[in-house]
Amino acid sequence: MDDCPGRWCPVGEPSPRGELVELVAAVLQVPVSDVGDDTGTATSAQWTSLRHLQIVAGVERTYGIRLTAGEARTCRSVRALREVLAEKGLTS
Repeated sequence: MDDCPGRWCPVGEPSPRGELVELVAAVLQVPVSDVGDDTGTATSAQWTSLRHLQIVAGVERTYGIRLTAGEARTCRSVRALREVLAEKGLTS
């Protein structure tokens, strides 16, 4: 599987998939290996409302985008974050 969709994964840099997982893991203060697509408010006690805001801000900063209030509210898992990124034309 190719995790390097052109401009988002220059040679020698981590893929966006790794960046998203690493971002979520860092905010939740858990090992990267503990974060998957199903990681979210329903599956992780560490994903609190404050950490949710930190994850949203980190995604905006990392991917150079702005999420609407509605998008921010619905991005309650790694999978949901990936879907919003895909809607914005970004491959994660």
